Amino acid sequence: MAEYTFTTKSSSDGGWLGRIERIGNRLPDPATLFLIGTVLVMIASAVAAKTVWIVEERLPEQATSLGQAADAAVKWVATGKTYHANNILTRDGLFWAISSMVKNF
Repeated sequence: MAEYTFTTKSSSDGGWLGRIERIGNRLPDPATLFLIGTVLVMIASAVAAKTVWIVEERLPEQATSLGQAADAAVKWVATGKTYHANNILTRDGLFWAISSMVKNF
């Protein structure tokens, strides 16, 4: 009876998918990534509150066409409502984050 041997071709490069797989294998556990992201957001909120970031709400409104045939133009209209950054690292900010967690998700 004939004996068959199978060899697999191993490529050291692996192409783009091999690179993506190697990078993915080096990433930490998803829970750790979530924790790192949470800490980064908390630090960013502290910086935004310290530097007094303010965002004014603008809503899109359909404007009349500017002369081009069948082109819909959009104009951004300020509502006058402003949003201030909350520092999540403070006691009040942490309470706000936990109490509004259900509304956020």
